[in-house]
Amino acid sequence: MSNWAPHWKLTELGELATFRNGINFGYVNRGYGIKVIGVSDFQNNFLVPYDDLNEINPLGVIRDDDLLKENDIVFVRSNGSRQLIGRSLFVKNLREKVTHSGFTIRLRFHSQKVHSAFYAQLFRSDMVRRELSQSGSGTNISNLNQQTLDSLIIPLPPLPEQRAIAAILSTWDEAITLTERLIAALRQRKQALMQILLTGEVRFPGFEGEWDEIRIGNAASLMVGGTPSTHRPEFWGGDIRWMNSGDIHQKRIYEVDGRITTQGLANSSAKMLPINSVLVALAGQGKTRGTVAINKVELSTNQSVAAIFPNSDFLDYEYLFYVLDARYEELRRLSTGDGGRGGLNLQILKEIWLSKPTVKEQTQIAEVLRVCDASIACCSQYIRELHSEKRGLMQQLLTGAIRVQVEE
Repeated sequence: MSNWAPHWKLTELGELATFRNGINFGYVNRGYGIKVIGVSDFQNNFLVPYDDLNEINPLGVIRDDDLLKENDIVFVRSNGSRQLIGRSLFVKNLREKVTHSGFTIRLRFHSQKVHSAFYAQLFRSDMVRRELSQSGSGTNISNLNQQTLDSLIIPLPPLPEQRAIAAILSTWDEAITLTERLIAALRQRKQALMQILLTGEVRFPGFEGEWDEIRIGNAASLMVGGTPSTHRPEFWGGDIRWMNSGDIHQKRIYEVDGRITTQGLANSSAKMLPINSVLVALAGQGKTRGTVAINKVELSTNQSVAAIFPNSDFLDYEYLFYVLDARYEELRRLSTGDGGRGGLNLQILKEIWLSKPTVKEQTQIAEVLRVCDASIACCSQYIRELHSEKRGLMQQLLTGAIRVQVEE
């Protein structure tokens, strides 16, 4: 690897550490065994989230060397997805016995020349991840093995410099972790507010009286979109936004990738939707079906998305959005079909009953929930900025492009 600074010594990783594959096992209920790090624990974490780990029944198969120790680093070895191969977790603050699955490899340093936290950061860098994801021929690998790790060329900066770099980067990790916790707390708060506000359990001062009940079909008009013929290239690549059901997870939709032409719109059942339509995914893989969104720009949609246009004399569009969003699981259950492949349709949506306070009270309820969403969005943007800043620092510090001044 040629990215390292010339003033740093280079060495093979195998000169500094030993490696061990994890063990195969069967899962048991939590609370009845030893915690285990599996591939699913590598999604977005840096330190091991011990409280969320699954457990295995040891049944005498766990030996001392199968257990992780402080400062071990665990890599994804294989799971059928090249995107995860080479991802790593840093083992810190062990509180109990933990092992790792057969789809992972454990690295344990034996050299006194290394600071584990520095290399935990290094192994998460884009440079090393690219190196680990490719074979010597430059093609993507399907499995990471001990031989690849053993021969990996890595830098060996002076130990004080390793410690200083790790300390700098850890401050970004701490900020990211704290912000993630804040987002989780904000989401819990929003859920609690939805529960009491959308049911009328708690009312704002100045509002009283029973809420009415109304069907969506009696307070709104509904339509579905359409897809221009894919055999007509002149229908595609124009200036008209065209949304598919996968875009609905944005919740508030300001942009989509799809584009159709004026011809495509005119020669299909797709229609232009005004801003602030309430959109519901009628079909889709995974968690898409039943998801609700609001479009903040004019667009058209495919036939897997329904648009609801509430009559403003009866329903505030934001209130309707939050009511349906809170009833996601109910929408999933209302889907027709079986085997998890059913779908919603306009008739099902029209027949849904809603509790309807006055429009003024609806607006106030929706405003409180909208502020919650804005706070979550602000924190989410802050996390993205922190990740971007950290990537930039990693590129500079972990390659030695910028030196950290330390006392030897």
